[in-house]
Amino acid sequence: MTQDSRQATLATRREHARLTKTHGAVAAAAMQDPLTGLPNRRALDEQLNLLMATRSSTPVAVALVDLDGFKGVNDRASHAEGDDVLRVVASTLRNTLRGGDLVARYGGDEFVALLPGAPLAAAEAALGRAVRAVADLPMDLSRGVTLSVGVIAIRPNETQSSVLARADAAMYLAKRAGGNAVTTEPRVVKDKPAEAAANKTDGHDNGAAGSELPTGRAWVVPDAP
Repeated sequence: MTQDSRQATLATRREHARLTKTHGAVAAAAMQDPLTGLPNRRALDEQLNLLMATRSSTPVAVALVDLDGFKGVNDRASHAEGDDVLRVVASTLRNTLRGGDLVARYGGDEFVALLPGAPLAAAEAALGRAVRAVADLPMDLSRGVTLSVGVIAIRPNETQSSVLARADAAMYLAKRAGGNAVTTEPRVVKDKPAEAAANKTDGHDNGAAGSELPTGRAWVVPDAP
């Protein structure tokens, strides 16, 4: 091989390495939220699909997190300060949960946390710590926002849209209860035969599938002393 050939081969290898590195950086950027540095919706969808396809009997909890009072931050201050609050909350969520958990920005002022291997009770406790951590942030960092969190456990053969819809419904229970809380989804209770018959007799038919209680199990984080 001549000197010119060796130089051409070396140049080709360097260019290939550069393109590979660039491609990797572009691919990583496509999976990252530019504001918070967290995984974005696309990364969340891929990871959730993977967990649902491989979970077998291992529990997986999913939490949808919404900021209480965030609109007021933008209205009173500025969108730049609102962005700062999102960054602080994102960092607090990430630092509070386990290293193997995924925290992604879902959009706007909403985040989703995936907790593989966590039973529902453990996930509630973990998100409760996150809610407390945000509530305890200095006012100049949080601007007074708190978290409403809905947490659910993935069911066998469930679709991704169903998982996120249930987590969203649980989150709105926390929101309607005043926020700064972690709430599970509403429970469906089967009517006893006698109760079902009485309901029909009274002209009130709650449906054969049972009745849905108006609230799930809520963990309201107490105010700091």
